[in-house]
Amino acid sequence: MLAFPPLKLVKLATTLFLLVYSSAIIFRLAADLDSNERSAFFTSQIAHEITSLYESAESHSIDWSRFAYVQYATNSDYLCNAVMMFERLHQSASRADRVLIYPTEYSSESAATSWQQTLLRKARDEYNVTLRPVELISRESGDRTWSESFTKLLAFNQTQYSRVLCLDSDATLFQVTLNH
Repeated sequence: MLAFPPLKLVKLATTLFLLVYSSAIIFRLAADLDSNERSAFFTSQIAHEITSLYESAESHSIDWSRFAYVQYATNSDYLCNAVMMFERLHQSASRADRVLIYPTEYSSESAATSWQQTLLRKARDEYNVTLRPVELISRESGDRTWSESFTKLLAFNQTQYSRVLCLDSDATLFQVTLNH
């Protein structure tokens, strides 16, 4: 016989119970449908039930404070893009922490434009973003476009997290649910 720790055994039993219970409901609802309707119904309903069970089981056992989405903004344009990406993560009800790495000079009222300050406050206040000012890592040689892109490596200095997903600010999020 397989030996399960008590907590895993409870989770397994709960999942099995939910699966059997939801299957009974599905079969009862499908009894009134003809065979073509029943086939389509089962396909969509089973996919929905499996997804719901997966999300339910996962959301109860994950400590989301151990995970973070990190973005870096090396200039005002990338700062704007990063805030838009954080808005998208906020809309998707992403549960992992959000961290923004940005130039230290944006923290100073005198050096930063009011527009930069507004974007930083918006990220912090509306989208629950943790702001981390950093000194940019810059390379003098090579293409100016990429000269500060090494700053993204500072995402891996966020050692308080078990896992970090570093998103470039010029990326686009299409999938709404990233809580997997």
